[in-house]
Amino acid sequence: VSGHDEYGWDGIGIFGDEQSESVILKYCVIRDVKSQRYPDSDGGGITIYGDKPVSILNSSIVHCISGYGGGGGIFCSGSNCLIDSCIISNCSANYGGGIMTNCDT
Repeated sequence: VSGHDEYGWDGIGIFGDEQSESVILKYCVIRDVKSQRYPDSDGGGITIYGDKPVSILNSSIVHCISGYGGGGGIFCSGSNCLIDSCIISNCSANYGGGIMTNCDT
């Protein structure tokens, strides 16, 4: 996923409940993403809501912006998140430039 203009170009959104299957993002490059959907602009690069287990592995999240909310690189709420061997750099947000989470684990 790459690129944004002055109005914003959203990254990856993962939504679901615990009955949904797990999601694995592996060897991904997410860069130059800007979320501007006020007031729901949490997660510039990746936004995760719900009880779905999510793994982000061996990936790069670079220069992502959450215009109004939290988690410029990754925002995770309510999920069991595993982030391993990832590069998260040059991301910004009002809260949690790289990562903002209230995940269970």
